[in-house]
Amino acid sequence: EILTPLFGTLHPGFYGSSREAFTYERRPQSQAYIPKDEGDFYYLGGFFGGSVQEVQRLTRACHQAMMVDQANGI
Repeated sequence: EILTPLFGTLHPGFYGSSREAFTYERRPQSQAYIPKDEGDFYYLGGFFGGSVQEVQRLTRACHQAMMVDQANGI
């Protein structure tokens, strides 16, 4: 049973790892940029869900950010 409007899943390969081990996007030019001193968890990109409205909002934001990065050659 899922009780939240949006959920993500922690990546098992990084579970319990320090943020220094996470393979976050570190290029400041990217829409997905996360500074080295930020980020507490690393999520698995292929398993998420929630209400239709929230999943659409999430995937739309991700798509828009990817299009900006692509237009900028990232």
